[in-house]
Amino acid sequence: MTGFLLLCSLCITFLILLVAESIIYNRRISRIPIRISVSGTRGKTSVVRTLASICRSHGMRVLAKTTGSEAIFILPNGTSEKISRKGLTTILEQKRLISKALKLDVQCIITEIMSIHPDNHKTETQKLIKPGITLLTNFRADHTDVVGSSAEEISRLFIHDIYPGSTVILPETEVNKFIIKGIGEKKAKLITAPMGTCQELDLPVSVFQEHIPANLDLVMAAAQYLGIPKETIRTGILNTQLDIGQLEIFRLHENNRKIWFINAFAANDPVSTSQIISKTGEILAAEMTGTTKLAGILSLRSDRGERSRQWLDYLRSDGNDLFTRIYVSGTHSPIFARKLNNVEQLRTHDPKKITRQIIESTQGDILVFGIANIHGLGKQLIGHWKLTNNRQHVGGQNPPKNIRRSVIPAKAGTSSR
Repeated sequence: MTGFLLLCSLCITFLILLVAESIIYNRRISRIPIRISVSGTRGKTSVVRTLASICRSHGMRVLAKTTGSEAIFILPNGTSEKISRKGLTTILEQKRLISKALKLDVQCIITEIMSIHPDNHKTETQKLIKPGITLLTNFRADHTDVVGSSAEEISRLFIHDIYPGSTVILPETEVNKFIIKGIGEKKAKLITAPMGTCQELDLPVSVFQEHIPANLDLVMAAAQYLGIPKETIRTGILNTQLDIGQLEIFRLHENNRKIWFINAFAANDPVSTSQIISKTGEILAAEMTGTTKLAGILSLRSDRGERSRQWLDYLRSDGNDLFTRIYVSGTHSPIFARKLNNVEQLRTHDPKKITRQIIESTQGDILVFGIANIHGLGKQLIGHWKLTNNRQHVGGQNPPKNIRRSVIPAKAGTSSR
């Protein structure tokens, strides 16, 4: 009997401590008046960075956090601070954001939702961030082993990111009946970002090569909701520094050939990749010819089997004619080699050798898109392309006189997990 009473006493004490911790946390987080979360399948990182830049231009003290291609804090002065991690990545990292925000005495936080599993989405939003404003970028198939691939399944996942009584902002093209129902159940307010409204800002053409227009429409709607004037929004967009996941085009002219290596590794899914291919075509329209071919470098992750399957299914069906040649690296690459006719496995992780292998195994003018995953090999290739663009020929030798190199700084609003 004594043991039972002791156990009950311990349980009651534990519950009291949990309630006390919750009360203290709620008081702490209430000291940050503007809390904004950004969720969706693609574009979260660029939306966080762009909206934070706009808020800074408006004179707001804002702390932002991204977890896509790079896990970083963006401090109130616009500088970046890498997030150090010990062990596995966890959503409790958002508590560090809150503590840092209080220490820096900011009035606004903007954070990227980092969860994959639905239950974690719910905990991260409802317990840790409690956002008054949630931006949803788009709803595309990813992590299908956990989420599913139907519009209803994907929408249901992101409904967990809506805090009761809050404001939800999303592109008008992404509105569907499932999201409408979820917003209603949460008693939240819906604001839609009309397509093309960013054109009102009279931005330079280069900006639309750097950003996905739908993302600009979204941040513009959010900024206007915060009471920020259009001229300040324009300034903030122009001052935005995007991350390593940005679209970059590295140009190499060799022996009368035009070869472009494109950093699109943050485009994990076929839909986002198709957007980047179209954008690249617009940027290079004056230089490309009707005979310019497309190749792809697929950097596959061993822990993203569902993503590899998604790409394999796409390349066997709708994307069958997308690339004339596909170079595949990763644990799942033998499956691609067996199932597809135009695949070449990469046997090395040396970015210099891979780049040279692609050049020597292709003919004519070609666009080479690095896609599927930015971590690991993707980052190595980007670093090599940047280095060789500035200092040496991709073959490792001093460039002959008939070779010209340059980078087209064309950043895209993509992010990756």
